[in-house]
Amino acid sequence: MSSSETKKLIHWGWITGEERMLRELERYAKEGWFLRKCTMYHLILEKGNPKELQYTVDLPKIEKDGEDEYLQYFKETGWELACNNNGYYVFYAGKDASPIHTDKELLHQLRKGRLKVIMPLTILFLIVTIGFVVFSPMSMSSMQEIIYTLLAGISGGLLGLFGMICVTLLRIQNHF
Repeated sequence: MSSSETKKLIHWGWITGEERMLRELERYAKEGWFLRKCTMYHLILEKGNPKELQYTVDLPKIEKDGEDEYLQYFKETGWELACNNNGYYVFYAGKDASPIHTDKELLHQLRKGRLKVIMPLTILFLIVTIGFVVFSPMSMSSMQEIIYTLLAGISGGLLGLFGMICVTLLRIQNHF
């Protein structure tokens, strides 16, 4: 398949904003782009004829030997598996298909767990970044200056990334 027939999208994981991502996939389907594969940070879309679809994501608590029965249930209710990765199953169906039950409480608990890990990391990188700015030595060789600037930039970038994830998770938590 040529690259003109596929599109690769970056996403930050289903846990940080599945509703927004699902609406985006529905918009792409109207333009003829359909989800065919998902990885940890990418969605691969394939070109086809435009359709009105709805998408949903589920994170079932099933063993591998129960997967066939689980997928058969969705198929019988009009939903097809688009992709699955890391325990997340993404399904699609026509606009007239009945909504299906997904485990929103489990997603809520996962977000809380991620927040407990990411919040301390954000605080750590805030302290490290402030430390780089406040305690920078007055005289350094050019090589030391390059390394110092690089480390400060990495720390600041990680602070921004973790801060953005924290804000997103907190915003979603407050809407649950």
